[in-house]
Amino acid sequence: MRKCLPILLLVAVACSSGSTTTAGSSSSSKIRVVASTSAWGSLAAQVGGDLVDVTSIVANPDADPHDYEPTAEDARTISSAKYVIFNGVGYDEW
Repeated sequence: MRKCLPILLLVAVACSSGSTTTAGSSSSSKIRVVASTSAWGSLAAQVGGDLVDVTSIVANPDADPHDYEPTAEDARTISSAKYVIFNGVGYDEW
């Protein structure tokens, strides 16, 4: 849990920052968050609640991120996010 604390704090601060626009779109009031896996995406959605729009790159919880091959669409998705959440110890190196 100790390793998750900085990420939880980041998401909590982001959600309470008062920002009402997302990257690439001014019509949504939700903060755009992209997570590398469904586990991080679920955590971000729980912490951010109605204030965030979360997309998980590896959305299937049964999928192995080690085997995942990122696509150009994944790069576009990540580039449109205000915040990106990933595991920093090489679990999802892509």
